[in-house]
Amino acid sequence: FIHGYSDYWDNAFSRRLAKVCNIVAIDPNVNLIRAMQLGAMGLKYGRVLLIFPEGTRSIDGHVQEFKKGAAILAFELGVPIVPVGIRGTFEAWPRGGGFRFHPVELHFGKPIDPKSFAQASDPYGAITNVLRKEVLMLSGDNL
Repeated sequence: FIHGYSDYWDNAFSRRLAKVCNIVAIDPNVNLIRAMQLGAMGLKYGRVLLIFPEGTRSIDGHVQEFKKGAAILAFELGVPIVPVGIRGTFEAWPRGGGFRFHPVELHFGKPIDPKSFAQASDPYGAITNVLRKEVLMLSGDNL
């Protein structure tokens, strides 16, 4: 299932699409703990969870700073993170703009084992930094 920012799922069509695509609409600004609990529950039941660690769509097409939620879940539950770089989404659907037909590519990296960060002084931060570097490379973002 997918954590999706609730502002994007506020009309009948998008709510229907969210249901079909197993998107759980969340607003981390209002209820971050609930969003993390939903993610943890799914992972504990063996589900795959897709999180966009930036927390929102890019305003300029470049990878933004990551929040630590994915790292927290992975570290605390002992589940790997598979980094994914997405190319073409900004051209296909820019923030504040309409949908355009444009190729979108997904590039998958090697799983990151959160247990390997157990000795780090800030394991959540370390995992988040490694994840962001991988996503930058996979997405072709040279920022």
